[in-house]
Amino acid sequence: MHNIKQIPKLRRSLDPVPALETFHPVTGLASRDLFDARIERQWNWCSETQRPMTMIIVEIEGGGDDIDEEELLSVALIVAETCRRRADFAGHIRPREFGLLLNDVDKDGAIKVAETLRDRISGGGDRYPKVSIGVGRCTPTANRFPKCIKIAVDGALQEAKMAGGGTYKVQELTH
Repeated sequence: MHNIKQIPKLRRSLDPVPALETFHPVTGLASRDLFDARIERQWNWCSETQRPMTMIIVEIEGGGDDIDEEELLSVALIVAETCRRRADFAGHIRPREFGLLLNDVDKDGAIKVAETLRDRISGGGDRYPKVSIGVGRCTPTANRFPKCIKIAVDGALQEAKMAGGGTYKVQELTH
């Protein structure tokens, strides 16, 4: 039995607080490395519990890697606010891309999250940019690897961009 004061110390020893450089310096969201590590962790949990996993990528449309810091922060805030449950996770994974991980969300729930993101970001007037959103879903199994969900979400994002942007597309792995 542990003393109540020992619990935070015990938790840190089991799940140490990530180093500061694992967070994006401007947005404060998880970096790509931390996001990738979380994919692995959530994949394992979903595989063990046979729960569906959803990954969403939000890409700010426009040219190059240069982006206005205010625009970047406004999108990051909306992405972060979308993570309402304890297991939900957001990251700033590329200069113009944000990622979200959601466990145990059905397809309709994943679509609602994508629509909410699109409407809140692009509906914010001139301050907010147009975005394309890819949604990848699957239930992890022993014969699948975390790369499967990355491939699905990248494919969905490409479809959204090819559709002219400002929209979302969903790819679901069924077997």
